[in-house]
Amino acid sequence: MSKFKAQIIRYINQKTKLILFSIDSHHLHCSINPRLELIYQKILSIRIFRYFVLNGRCLLMFKLSFFFSIKLHSLRRVLALGW
Repeated sequence: MSKFKAQIIRYINQKTKLILFSIDSHHLHCSINPRLELIYQKILSIRIFRYFVLNGRCLLMFKLSFFFSIKLHSLRRVLALGW
């Protein structure tokens, strides 16, 4: 998979690390906070649990392992999340 720009929609369950994303052509879109922008540097693994269509958008539920590059205001950090 290539790089995806993302904004996070919501956490489904923090214990199982499920996150709900919407996918729009070649981009995954998600939203936590307008100040937070997530860009996937590398997606290590994806498992699609289920998908459904809402208001013309395909929403996918994933369990992910990947590296985040986070831009928060002018602060940039890279987090390795091993889910």
